[in-house]
Amino acid sequence: MDSIQLAPYNDTMRLGQGYNSFLQLPCLDGAVKIHESGIQTHVARPDPSASVSQVVSYSSRFVERISDVARGMNVSAASSIKSGTIGISGNSLSVDEAKFADSDLNAIISVKVINQTTTINKNPEFSGLDRKMKMTNETFFQTFGDCYISGNSHSFNYICICIDRPVEGFVEGGDLHGIISIKAPDATKKANIEAALKGVMNGPASEFKLSEGLASSALEAALRDTETTITVNWSGGAQIKPDGEEWTLESLLRAASGFPARVATCPERTWAVLTPYTQNQSFVKWAAESKIYVPTFSHIEQYTHDLLDSYMLYKRHLVLLQTAMGNPLAFRESKCDNHIPLDVHSLVETRKDIKREMAKIVGIIDSLNQDPNGIITTEIESAEKWAARLPLLGN
Repeated sequence: MDSIQLAPYNDTMRLGQGYNSFLQLPCLDGAVKIHESGIQTHVARPDPSASVSQVVSYSSRFVERISDVARGMNVSAASSIKSGTIGISGNSLSVDEAKFADSDLNAIISVKVINQTTTINKNPEFSGLDRKMKMTNETFFQTFGDCYISGNSHSFNYICICIDRPVEGFVEGGDLHGIISIKAPDATKKANIEAALKGVMNGPASEFKLSEGLASSALEAALRDTETTITVNWSGGAQIKPDGEEWTLESLLRAASGFPARVATCPERTWAVLTPYTQNQSFVKWAAESKIYVPTFSHIEQYTHDLLDSYMLYKRHLVLLQTAMGNPLAFRESKCDNHIPLDVHSLVETRKDIKREMAKIVGIIDSLNQDPNGIITTEIESAEKWAARLPLLGN
C-alpha cells in the first residue's frame, strides 16, 4: 500500500488503529496517537435537492468478472479468497457468485452517499516511539500492519473528488450495491436484453447512468422468459424496501433513487480511510533508525483479483459436482477427450482435485501476505480448462 485506500467499516475499527490492507484485518489499536483535539468532523457539500448536506453519486455498469464486483465494493480480493465469499463484515448479505458466473449478463448499480467525515487533522505520532521495540519486518507487520485508520487532513477533499470510489475516514452516510444477473435461454436475445437495459439506464456501451424511470415495456419484453437474480447489499438508510417485497429490477431502481433521502434520516459509518505508515513523518524517522521495511501490495493487486476469479470459478465447479453426485441422471458427460466420467468415484476424486487447487490459491494469498515481493512457484491448473471437462446439465 503506497497511497490512501479504503476499507469497509465495521464496529471494531478505531481511529489510529493499525491495519492490514491486504487481508483487510485490524491490527494493534492505538498504532498512532490520536488526541481529541486532533479529530475533526467535515460536513459534506450541500446537495440542493437533499434535506441535509450530502454528496451523492450514482453509477452503473456491466461487468464480466466477479473480481470487478469486489473491486467496486472495495472488498479485498485476498480477504474474499480467505473467507470464501465476497461480502462485507457485519452485513448478512453477500454476492451470489454462482448466479453471477451462470448468467449471460451482469450489471451493477451503486449509490454512494456521504453526510459527514471524521478525520485526523494533524500528522499523528507513531506510538512505537515511546517503546523500546526490537522488531523484525515480519513482527512489525503482524503487530502494526502496513497502514492505520486515519482520514488525514486531505481525505475529505479526496472523498469529494473521488466519489465514484467508495471512501471513508470515518465516512458517515450510506452505500448501496445492486447486482443484476440475467440468464437468457436463447443466447441470441443477449444483445436485445443489453440494449433494453441501457435504454432504462441511459448509458453508452460500456457504462450507463441510473435513471429514476422504472422498467420500460421494452425491457419487460426483453426480460420475458429469462432468469433474473437481484442481489442487494447496503449500509445506511435502514429499511429501504418493504419486508414482504422481493427484489426486482423495478424495486431496485426505486430503492436506489430514494436511497439518499433515507440515508439523510438514517446514516451509518460506511468506509474507513487507510493511510500508509510511509506517509507518516514520525514513523518514517523511526523506521529509518530501526531499519524497518513496510510491505506494499499495490503491485500485486491485479494478480490477486485474477486469483479471486479462479477461486470463485472453482467454487462454482464444486457446486456442479455436488449436484451431479446427487442427481447423475440429469447430467451428461462432456465431449472433451479427458472428460470427467459420471460415476460417483470419479466425481468424488474430481472434487478432491478441485479442492486442492483452491487450497493452493489460499496458500498463495498467505505467502503474498508474508512477502508480497516473493517469488510464487505454485502452479495452479486453469479453472476454465476444468470447466471443459466437467459434466454438463441436461441430456
